[in-house]
Amino acid sequence: MKRKSLLFALLVALLLVMLPLQAMAAQGEGVTPEDGDISIEIPSSPSTPAVYTVVFKDADGTVLSMQNYNYGDAVVAPEAPSKAADETYTYEFAGWNKEVTNCVGNAVYTATYTQAYVEYTVKFLNEDGTEISSAVYHYGDTVVVPEAPVKAEDENYTYEFAGWDKEVVAVAGDAVYNATFTATEKVVEVENAIVQQPVSVTVDTGNEVQFKVVATGDVVSYKWEYRKVWKFFNTSMTGYNTDTLTVPANGARNGYGYRCTVTFADGTVLVSDVAKLTVNTFITDVQNPNDQTVVLGYKGQFTAAAQGEGIKYQWQYKRPDGTAWIDTAMEGCTKPTVLIETTAARDGYQYRCEITDVTGNVTVYTEPATMRVLSFKSHPEEAFAATGSTVTFSVTTSVADGFTYQWQYSKNGESWSNTTMTGYNTDTLTVDATLARNGYYYRCVLTGSKNSKIESKAAVLHVGDPVVITSQPTDITVAAGEIASFSVVAENAYSYQWYYRRSATATTSGKTGADGNETATVNITTKASNNGYQYWCVIQGLDGKTYTTDVVTLTVQ
Repeated sequence: MKRKSLLFALLVALLLVMLPLQAMAAQGEGVTPEDGDISIEIPSSPSTPAVYTVVFKDADGTVLSMQNYNYGDAVVAPEAPSKAADETYTYEFAGWNKEVTNCVGNAVYTATYTQAYVEYTVKFLNEDGTEISSAVYHYGDTVVVPEAPVKAEDENYTYEFAGWDKEVVAVAGDAVYNATFTATEKVVEVENAIVQQPVSVTVDTGNEVQFKVVATGDVVSYKWEYRKVWKFFNTSMTGYNTDTLTVPANGARNGYGYRCTVTFADGTVLVSDVAKLTVNTFITDVQNPNDQTVVLGYKGQFTAAAQGEGIKYQWQYKRPDGTAWIDTAMEGCTKPTVLIETTAARDGYQYRCEITDVTGNVTVYTEPATMRVLSFKSHPEEAFAATGSTVTFSVTTSVADGFTYQWQYSKNGESWSNTTMTGYNTDTLTVDATLARNGYYYRCVLTGSKNSKIESKAAVLHVGDPVVITSQPTDITVAAGEIASFSVVAENAYSYQWYYRRSATATTSGKTGADGNETATVNITTKASNNGYQYWCVIQGLDGKTYTTDVVTLTVQ
C-alpha cells in the first residue's frame, strides 16, 4: 500500500513539472529565432494588425480629424479648435472630454469649452450729457431704469420729463439712453410774440427746405439754431439771421431740429418751436455675394455692393445649425468685401451683408452666401499592377462640389505634369499599367473659389511582369553557433519576407526577425534549439501578387 501511494505522488510531481514545459513548447518563436527565448505565438499565416479609428470632434459634432491607428500607437490630437463668441458668451477651449491615450480601440474625443459672459454697459444721460446712472449687464437682462430726472424752469419755459430718447428694451449690446423734456412756454402778458412757428418737413434727399417764423412786436434780430440730438448749435446757412432759414436736405441732416430765437427791442427774447427735418434716403442696386468653395488654409472672399447716400456695411454670419445672424469681426467686415479665415469648423457657414444708409434708418440685407471648406478626407495609395492591366487612384473630399479635380503625374516625385488619362478631372484616375510607368507618382489637385488650391499626397505606381523564381532556397546543416544563410533568386521582385516554423508539423508560423529577413538572403545564427526549424520566403511582385518559395529545413548538429 505504501509503495502505491509513493508511486502516485511521484507521478503527480512529474506531471506538475511537465505542464510548464509543454506550455513553453506550445508558444511560437521568440523575438528572433537566435535567442532561444520563445514567448509569442504567431498565427499560421501572415495577418494584418487590427486597425482602429480615432475621431476628434468639435463640440457641435464637426469632425476635426479622423485617423487610423494600430493597437498601442500614440494618438495624435489635432490643434485646439476655437469657438466663435456670440452675443452672450466668449468661449475658450478647455480640452477633450476624456484623456487622450495610446490607441486601444475605436475612440471618439469631443472638444469642450469654458464660457464667460460678455458684459454690456447701459448708461442713462441727462439732457445736458451728465450721467444719471451706469450699470453692467449680460445679454437679455432687464434694464433697471433710474428715477425720472428734473430740469429747472428758466425765464421762458417750464420743463417736464418726456421720457427717454428711445424705448428701453432688454440688453442686446452697449446702450445710451438720453433724457428728453417737454418745454412749456410761460404766459407773459407782452405784445411781443411769435405768431407763426416753423413747421416740420419731410423731403427726399437732394432738395432744399425752408423754415419760417412770423413774430409781432419790435423785432431786433433773428438767430436760427439746429440740433442733432439734444444740444443746439448756431447755423450759418442761408437766412440764418432772418425770419426764413434755407436748408439743403441730405441724409446727414435727417432728424435734425431747427428753431429760431427772436429778440425784441425791449429786451424780450422768444424761442420758436423746434421744427424737425426728415430726409428720405434710398438704397438701390444691391449686389449679393456668391457661394464660395474655398480650400482649407485660404481665405473665403464675399463681396456686396449698393447705391445710396453714406452707405455703411456690416457683414454677418450664421452657423449651419443656427438661426441667429451674428456680426463678424473678420478682415473687411465693415467694407464691401470681407475675407474669412477658413477652418474645418466653418464649413457650411452662411454670410450676408447688412447695408445701412447715412441716416441709419434704412437697412437692407443681401441674400446669404454659403462657404464650403474644401480638404482631402483620403489620399491616393501606393499601387501594384501587372503589365498590361489597369490601376485606379482615388481621393475623397470634405465637400461634394463647387471645385475642380486635376490629376497629375511625376517621374521623380518632384516635377509634375497634368494628365489627360481617364478620370483626370474626377475623383478617380484610371492608369494603363505599362513598364514605362513603373515608379511614376500620381496625385490630385483640387481648385476651389478664387483659385485656391490643395494637393493630395503622392502615390507610387509599381508595374511589372510576374515574379520568376530562378533559384530556390535549399536545406542547410550547420553546427550550433554557426550562421545558416538561406537565399532565393527571383526576377521582378519588389520585396521579400522570410517566415519560419518550429517543425514540419508545427501549426504556428510567423515572420523571422533574423538578419536579412526582408531581403533575398536571411542569416540565421543557430542554436541547438533551432534544429528542425523550417524556413521559406514570401515575395511581393511588382505585379501586385505574392509568390512563395519552397520550404527548407535547418539541421543543427
